[in-house]
Amino acid sequence: MRFTVLLALWALLSGCLFEEEWTAFVYPDANNLLVHSEAGPFASFAECQAAAIGTLRGKGLASVGDYECGLNCKYDPEWQASTCEETRK
Repeated sequence: MRFTVLLALWALLSGCLFEEEWTAFVYPDANNLLVHSEAGPFASFAECQAAAIGTLRGKGLASVGDYECGLNCKYDPEWQASTCEETRK
């Protein structure tokens, strides 16, 4: 019983303490992922996705560009790139 209470308390607190941070990666040319821009942070995937799509449309690149959103991304100097816990479109 005590374990269940502690587990429930941890789950409740983790939602408050560990916020999501999303980063948008926008690629002007879907065939060249080395050239990109980053935007964010965003509080949710939906905000990240809307910003990335808006950037592509605003620059007239919706038909040739691409994007992805990354969760809790950190720059990795060894790879010279950002690594994320999760990415999605």
